[in-house]
Amino acid sequence: MRKAVLFVCLLILLLAPAGLASAAPALDSFTISGTSPHRVMSCTPIYLDENGCEEGTYFVKSQGDVSGYFDGTFTMKEWGTFTLSASVLPWPFSINGYELAGTNHGKLEIQTSDGKVFIRWEGTTTFFPGVLGSWEIHHGNGAYRGLEGGGMYYTPPVDPSPWEFKVQFDPFGP
Repeated sequence: MRKAVLFVCLLILLLAPAGLASAAPALDSFTISGTSPHRVMSCTPIYLDENGCEEGTYFVKSQGDVSGYFDGTFTMKEWGTFTLSASVLPWPFSINGYELAGTNHGKLEIQTSDGKVFIRWEGTTTFFPGVLGSWEIHHGNGAYRGLEGGGMYYTPPVDPSPWEFKVQFDPFGP
């Protein structure tokens, strides 16, 4: 019996460092890039308010690629509110003579060869500089089971295009 207990203890000591080495590395930055649908999947009727601004809500689905800490693909559901006001500013500060201000919220599902991770976010949006807000990992599976963290997301400087987008996700400190 003592030999069996000694063997189990020795086995635990040998396998413990291997288990630690296989843990996921510390969360780091990642970028999503994709194409927004040319039509909004769902939208309230736009109306003119007392300030001459058009307002409404939106819901869109997008997909694309992920690079950085996560390397794979994503699907995204995004929703929020918007206000359009007349503008004389050129693109990317306005589009079709309107400036944009609003909120955005969403759920991001990232698929890699190591598993899936699910992220939630909320923030603000404008035509320029784009989106800005905070994000948090909701849950994961595979190699991402138990992964925790969150940070800030924003639109990095890129060549402007009305339908293509990139969003940078940076984690909070260590």
